[in-house]
This record gives sequence, structure tokens and C-alpha cells, in this order.
Amino acid sequence: MITIQPCSRLYKLLDREGQIWGRIKIKEVRENLVLGQFFPEPEFSRIRPLFLEYEDAVNQMVFGVLDELEEAIDEHGLHLCATEEEGRLDLYDVQIMNEHDISFRIRHHDPSSKPTI
Repeated sequence: MITIQPCSRLYKLLDREGQIWGRIKIKEVRENLVLGQFFPEPEFSRIRPLFLEYEDAVNQMVFGVLDELEEAIDEHGLHLCATEEEGRLDLYDVQIMNEHDISFRIRHHDPSSKPTI
């Protein structure tokens, strides 16, 4: 089981195809909200425009399109992984702002088996 905590360890951000979008250094954990620093991999360039569009909508206060953009991001099946032995954590509400700031929430499928945060 993966343990999420602020540290110097880098976690991998992957999509459902197993493509590594980048690495994440966890800065803070607030219940189910995780904040960190994002270090993109080359594969991220494919999806970067979607995150830029989301950031622009937030900055321009065009909140009507945020749900649609969040769904488009969620469709990629993002998850966090440290090592294969530890497994993975499915994510939602993934936001990458200012090129390197990331926040996300951990999806809990079964309330009785919440991951260690």
C-alpha cells in the first residue's frame, strides 16, 4: 500500500495506458487533498494544453467550462505510483497550475479500505 506524505521522494503520475506524465514531490497533505510540485516528462506535452485551458478558465473566472475540463482530465485515468510493489492510488480533481504546482484528490473505491495518506 502506498503511503502519501510530504518528503523528498518522487511519485510517478501515470495515465491508464501506463504513460508517465511526470513526477511529483509531495509538499502537503490535507485529509484527501494532496499538494505538490510537478516535474513533467515529455509525454505530458500531449495533454499540457488541457491543463493550460483549465488554468486560463480559472484565471478568467469562466467557471461554466470547468466541469467539462475536469471530466476531460479525469477520462485519462490518472493515478499515482511509487513502486509496483506498493500499488497505485487512483486520482481525481487533478490540477496543474503555474507549470509546476499540482493538487489532486485520492479516489476511494471502497470506504472500508481507504489508502494510507
